[in-house]
Amino acid sequence: SIHRMEMVWLETVPLYSGVKIRFRLKTVNPEYPQPNMRDFWTAHQYIGGNLVATTAVRSWEILQQIEPTPNEPWLIITGADRRSGSVSSLRIYFRASFRADEVEVEFLTPPGFDFARTNAVDNSTSGLPVIAAFGPKVSCQVQILPNTEIVINYLRVQLASVGGMVDFRIRTYRGTDDNKVLQESKLVTDALRLAG
Repeated sequence: SIHRMEMVWLETVPLYSGVKIRFRLKTVNPEYPQPNMRDFWTAHQYIGGNLVATTAVRSWEILQQIEPTPNEPWLIITGADRRSGSVSSLRIYFRASFRADEVEVEFLTPPGFDFARTNAVDNSTSGLPVIAAFGPKVSCQVQILPNTEIVINYLRVQLASVGGMVDFRIRTYRGTDDNKVLQESKLVTDALRLAG
């Protein structure tokens, strides 16, 4: 979709060549970058209804958020028991835009996910230090490089107490507890259907 904003100033005295117009704009960036042909700002000056000047400038760069990896779903259940209420294993795939040291995953629906007894391993089966794990939220230390596929396996996860569509949020952080900075955040809806 095209995002368009139009502002009109009606001046009682015409503005002449060389006059600088300054204004402050507060807006929300679109979730995804726009195609180059649409990613610009334009200004037009009219006097007496006649176009007398126009200009266009390229917009600022919109950085992408956490994205799915090509050819992989966001989330799969890898354990043998895939029913609600069981203890099983999950695998999450994603690609981040920024360097980070920590991944936090929080399961929002259905209720009852519990990571209290979880271990985490990457795709090479190396252990990932779990920083915090309680209820539906787990954080682990992992080296994230921009535009690199990340695969995290969570072992011994208590699946939700009821079936339904699974929604979760991924956040990445950089730095230590004292200086931890949120890098990216992504809400993933309808990642998979958990059997009841």
